[in-house]
Amino acid sequence: GLGEIEVFDGRINVARNCSAIAKGYWEQNPRHHPNKVTDGDKTGRSGYWLLNNGRKGWVAIDLVAYRQQQ
Repeated sequence: GLGEIEVFDGRINVARNCSAIAKGYWEQNPRHHPNKVTDGDKTGRSGYWLLNNGRKGWVAIDLVAYRQQQ
């Protein structure tokens, strides 16, 4: 799993609060939803993305939302 992904444009984290999709997440538990990788919480207190045991997977960040705000 992952706790946080950051993608910077200069000093701005363009990935923050962008939606994320993934192959899946652990037991459909909201605490492990893919959007946890872009929620800005680097401590893990709000949760983190986690796959089911023994599964390989991926997560994709929708940076289009950031581009549309400019």
